[in-house]
Amino acid sequence: MMNHKECSTLLKNKILVVEDNSAIRQLVVLRLKELGYEVFEAETGLTAFRQARATSPDLILMDLGMPVIDGEEVMAWLKTDLVTRHIPIIVTTAFLFGPSVDRAIAAGAAWLHWKRFQVPITVAAGAAAVAAFAVSLLVAFVGEPENLKDIILGFVLLLGVGVFLFAMRWDSSDPKRTTRRSDVAFWLHLLAAPMIVHPVFTLLGLNDGTATIGEGLIVVALYVAIGLTALAIDRRALLVSALAYVLYAMTELFTLPQIVSARGDRALAAKKIFPHC
Repeated sequence: MMNHKECSTLLKNKILVVEDNSAIRQLVVLRLKELGYEVFEAETGLTAFRQARATSPDLILMDLGMPVIDGEEVMAWLKTDLVTRHIPIIVTTAFLFGPSVDRAIAAGAAWLHWKRFQVPITVAAGAAAVAAFAVSLLVAFVGEPENLKDIILGFVLLLGVGVFLFAMRWDSSDPKRTTRRSDVAFWLHLLAAPMIVHPVFTLLGLNDGTATIGEGLIVVALYVAIGLTALAIDRRALLVSALAYVLYAMTELFTLPQIVSARGDRALAAKKIFPHC
């Protein structure tokens, strides 16, 4: 019975990897060689076309985002050429996952920094990187629907709740707050606050200048709820980010009636001046 490596070599002997990012290309090539494939590389679209004609690979991994001649144009060449038209192509691009890779690396670096130096803020930085990585993956998989902004905001809200629960875990491990674990929890609470408050306020329409009195009252109620939570767990860091939003809400509450009244006065004055309009 053949092992995985032997099966891979038999099924797909040769693979052409087309990728302009040398770091990503080398990682893919290394992994494929470990699996027993014969691998060819191409950094540009023109080189990819020439390599495909010269080597007749069993499969092509094609990056779309290449300079000068992009992957789509190369695929069009390959599919119209008698020598290469039969070769299957799998599209792999760093456009969607490039930022995700960067954020994953940032999260890993933050974890290593924490393990080495035990700096409390590092855990929050790592949590932020993980959250950004998760958002990148979400955008990559859902595409660009019309309600993408609302989807992202809802997802960030869930992530914010997750960061809050993570902070509570650190808090519970140091109830007397005498170690660095308490400081870690402080920074995590500081991160969780805007991740929870901003999506809620934005989804309510408070940040687009169209807030109503009812929405403003909801904001105040939410802020009171956050304040009570902060007092219950003795973490005032939760109030820091929310404070800016509640001040905005109070401004909306007091200025909106004045604006409406002023508009009414102007309309009445105009009617007196121009009675037939």
